[in-house]
Amino acid sequence: MIIAPRQHRLTPADRQRIAKARAREARLVELAEVAEQLARAKPDTPANRGKPFWTHCPICKTGRINFARSSRNGHLHARCSTEGCFIFMQ
Repeated sequence: MIIAPRQHRLTPADRQRIAKARAREARLVELAEVAEQLARAKPDTPANRGKPFWTHCPICKTGRINFARSSRNGHLHARCSTEGCFIFMQ
């Protein structure tokens, strides 16, 4: 006699945790795409270091991304003007 494995039933709390994890993952993918676009727009060259730049935010569609490359190490610093949208250093 073959016994089938017991199927795991998802509770509402499980579904909520899964939905939050998927939303976080989608948000990280969006941020990675924005970081890549900014890095391509202003590559790490001496001419781009230490100067502020800005562009419209593709995530929230209402804010403005202020970004700059560090004059010391070329790290990209960016922040959206919309409260809670994003801020990062690459």
